[in-house]
Amino acid sequence: MPLDGAPVRSGRGERRIALAVFLFALLVYNVNLRDISTGDSFSARFLPLALLCHGTLYLDPVAEAARMERPLGPEAYWLVTTPGGRLASRYPIVMPLLVTPLYVPTALYLAHHGWGNVRDVEIAAELTEKAAAATVAAACCALMYLLLRRQLQRGLALLLTLAFAFGTETWSISSQALWQHGAAELFAIVALLAATAEPTRGALATAGAASGLLIAARPPDLILAAGFAVYAALWARPRRLALWFAAGAAAPLALLAIYNVTVFGTLRGGYAAGFGNGSFAGLGNGLFTGIANGPFYPLWMGLAGELFSPGKGIFVYMPFLLFLVLLPGHLRRRAAEEPLDPTPAARAAPTAGAAPTAGAAPAARTAPTAPAAGAARSLALCMAVAAALLILFYAKADWRGGWCYGPRFVTDALPLLVWLLAPIVASLGRRGLACFAAATCLAVFIQAVGVFCYPRGNSSGRMEVAANAADPRIKAWSWADAPPLVELRAGPTRAFFIDILAGKRHYPGGTSP
Repeated sequence: MPLDGAPVRSGRGERRIALAVFLFALLVYNVNLRDISTGDSFSARFLPLALLCHGTLYLDPVAEAARMERPLGPEAYWLVTTPGGRLASRYPIVMPLLVTPLYVPTALYLAHHGWGNVRDVEIAAELTEKAAAATVAAACCALMYLLLRRQLQRGLALLLTLAFAFGTETWSISSQALWQHGAAELFAIVALLAATAEPTRGALATAGAASGLLIAARPPDLILAAGFAVYAALWARPRRLALWFAAGAAAPLALLAIYNVTVFGTLRGGYAAGFGNGSFAGLGNGLFTGIANGPFYPLWMGLAGELFSPGKGIFVYMPFLLFLVLLPGHLRRRAAEEPLDPTPAARAAPTAGAAPTAGAAPAARTAPTAPAAGAARSLALCMAVAAALLILFYAKADWRGGWCYGPRFVTDALPLLVWLLAPIVASLGRRGLACFAAATCLAVFIQAVGVFCYPRGNSSGRMEVAANAADPRIKAWSWADAPPLVELRAGPTRAFFIDILAGKRHYPGGTSP
């Protein structure tokens, strides 16, 4: 298929390409033959097995494996003892529920071979976790391609899709373990797909459901969901159709409230139990208990560190996102050319009674059918503001993101940021496009360092030491301690899935000590 195909809504050929993107991303995500996980993902690793094999959302039946050879309490912080005396996941359970079908073969294997050997359960769960996380991340890439094709020619859509897949934290975070971020990215893309469709009841309900699931998967993403909610109010015609968005969002949020109250006795869920005395404690409760309860910093210092620091800077790890500085100018130009009206009436169409130009191609072949120019601009404004507010929230909080590679906390906003890049990339000339491609290649290299080398150089350990210093931002601004350089000097980490399958590895998986 040619790479210069005009923007389209969908089609069999595009779905084939999306499937190829999914399979390629799935292969690349698994080629390092290891997971990159911490305690934040351990409960999600085992909860599907508890559900499939024991019919419960509590972790008591798999507690021996789920505690990962650590005593229950602060060391196994991912497990919470509920008021009823049972063990539950501290973190939201949307991600493990999402991947539960992928655990069916593992559950059947354990049912056949027995649960007596805890090490067998640990190994089976660890291998399945990586495969499940990679599958969700690869699905995000396929859907991102279909989303970008609504605005871009095929070649540019593929370029941005590859940037999203391998030049962002989607590769080094979402695809490597069952963090909350993989599900958040998926729901954000689904919401964007619905928001860039015609404003029907189904599209509004789908956008609402995806936004509700976004909050349920990761509560701070309420900020992103609010951006979709504002756009829905502008998008729906007549206005009462926005109630379909509200109804879609209410369903998952109601289920979340029921689960939290039933299991934990509070709407705050597992976060209400606190996070012990860890160096990066407090952020999980930040959304609920106020910004004064965590390790928070002056806004502008935090923003500088979150965007530009060698240790965790968004533009250091994903330099192609620097092209977003062109977004305000792009929106201003569009504002001068088109009215800010997201209604169908504002869509470009021939004047009533005017005959089409002879030889003109059908509109569906030369331009995206939806959203209209005004709707696209209002959606871009809502998404840009939502992403900016999320970045500001984490700039005030502990923007380093704990034991991980890169700016993990921005991962959930990546679908929005990459989607916002689409019209900018489309407007670039040859030199600008070459610069963008070079920045993307650099981002892919930086992410590959994390995927294949982290944590051999113990870069997170250096950040942990800095967290206990008088000024916890010192290491984040030191180029000598920049994780990409530290891990690159240390070299590749062993592909320990080979050791697991050979029976040589005895410590259960995880990248933190």
